[in-house]
Amino acid sequence: MSTNEEVVIHRARTPFEAKILQALLEDAGIPVRVSGTEAMDEFSISQRGMNLTNVEVRVLADRAQDAQEIIDAAREAGTSLEDPTVEDSS
Repeated sequence: MSTNEEVVIHRARTPFEAKILQALLEDAGIPVRVSGTEAMDEFSISQRGMNLTNVEVRVLADRAQDAQEIIDAAREAGTSLEDPTVEDSS
């Protein structure tokens, strides 16, 4: 796998959750791309509004381990990375 290839490090339940992760990782100097938020047609917006789609958080392959460690550390510190408007279905 090329180090310039993007890998999915997290599938967020909502764009809000993905943006939290994006801000966390970018603050640590890791470039992030959030996919699944580009489409703006009526159907896509309704699917996201009902939380029926996942949003992929992607980083370069050579930064994936660093990114996962940052996410894990934030969770261990008690940082909420989830969208507070979404009920947990588990």
